[in-house]
Amino acid sequence: MFPLYEQAAVAASQRQPKKLYHSITNSNSEQVTSTGSPTGALALASTMILCIFLNVLNFTAATSRQIFAFARDDGFPFRHWIARVNRKTGSPQNALVVVILFVVLIALIVLGSTVAFQAVISLGTLALASTYELSILCLVWRRVRGAGLPAHA
Repeated sequence: MFPLYEQAAVAASQRQPKKLYHSITNSNSEQVTSTGSPTGALALASTMILCIFLNVLNFTAATSRQIFAFARDDGFPFRHWIARVNRKTGSPQNALVVVILFVVLIALIVLGSTVAFQAVISLGTLALASTYELSILCLVWRRVRGAGLPAHA
């Protein structure tokens, strides 16, 4: 999105994306601006934060639906509680609670060590890709063996 000239400038502004977008100092001590103004930097940072927020909402909803489906098919401990659907909204709210609690527990790791947090996030990305591969391989295996598809597929 933008060139990173000096790691110290980036490290100093990690908690403030607005400052990072507004200016980064390169090795020649010249001022390099990504947007040219604080207002532009705020608009760019706000757009980034909005995209991240919408992505988190999408990820949480998709994950809770996936957990609900696994619990419904007897694939999780406490499956009867997780697979319960709210009568008013028709949504699996207990599965959503499980997802949110898991995310909060993962987020607490950063209080201990940022390296450990990065390792867990990397493993999470690998696990997400592996779930897609596992689902496809299970269906291929059933096809090879001549068995039909599961009832809920």
